[in-house]
Amino acid sequence: MERYQQTCPNKAKRLERKIEYVILPYLAVCYAVFYTDNTTLGYAATTTDFNIREDLNLTGTDYNWLSSLSYFGFLIWAFPTNLLMQRLLIGD
Repeated sequence: MERYQQTCPNKAKRLERKIEYVILPYLAVCYAVFYTDNTTLGYAATTTDFNIREDLNLTGTDYNWLSSLSYFGFLIWAFPTNLLMQRLLIGD
């Protein structure tokens, strides 16, 4: 038995469409929200209009930990959701 089975062109085309129309837009929205969230946090810390450091009484490395929380959350969230997208039949 071969390790990889040959697929018919129709199934391959259907898989390509599924990736292009279902999975990629979902990932693009998720990454855009993640990027916007981190950009907003950096903007809030550096501008005088939204001086988050003074408003929340952040001293020393408190702000660094605050900004790292979004990356930790992303790492915890990203792997399970990507695995679920591989296992579940999305779009069927």
